[in-house]
Amino acid sequence: MVVLLTVFLNHAHADVLRALSAHPRAHATILCALSEAQHAAHPDVPFGRDAYAHYTRLLREVRVCLPSGSVGANPNPFRGWLKDVRR
Repeated sequence: MVVLLTVFLNHAHADVLRALSAHPRAHATILCALSEAQHAAHPDVPFGRDAYAHYTRLLREVRVCLPSGSVGANPNPFRGWLKDVRR
């Protein structure tokens, strides 16, 4: 599965989770038109200069924890997780 984003990672998070839960066995590649520098400079984005690496780790943790189809009931069940990634 290839996901193309033209928005910040945290703004597309719920949609990415829905796509991953709909295709739990798919290998996912996420391409973002916004650079890591843009993510780091924007005040509403919780990621730092390693935005892509942080988001990759977050998605791996989420995929391990999620049973198939559980995201559909709640469009953004991991709202607080994004803020915890930036350390």
